[in-house]
Amino acid sequence: MHGPVELHAALDGPRLRFGRSAPGAAVTWWPEVLDATVLSDEHGTEIVDGVPEVWGFTGAFFGLWVQDLTGGDAYADFDRTTYRRRGPHHADLIT
Repeated sequence: MHGPVELHAALDGPRLRFGRSAPGAAVTWWPEVLDATVLSDEHGTEIVDGVPEVWGFTGAFFGLWVQDLTGGDAYADFDRTTYRRRGPHHADLIT
């Protein structure tokens, strides 16, 4: 896909999906549905004999990050980021 691209992420309870589209076009969702529960405090906590022994991180953050791993000084420009909440357990991030 050449030109501007919209990146999409949809969080529906424990399910996280990603997709892309051209501006204003229908979203093409990638088939993988990821487990968002690994972004929880409970997942990062070590339980010993039924008691939290080592606490994990506090809170999950969702944001946009780009890193050039090729060493070719590649970059990405972002015009906007939009966050929409569609219900108590469903949110979209459109970039």
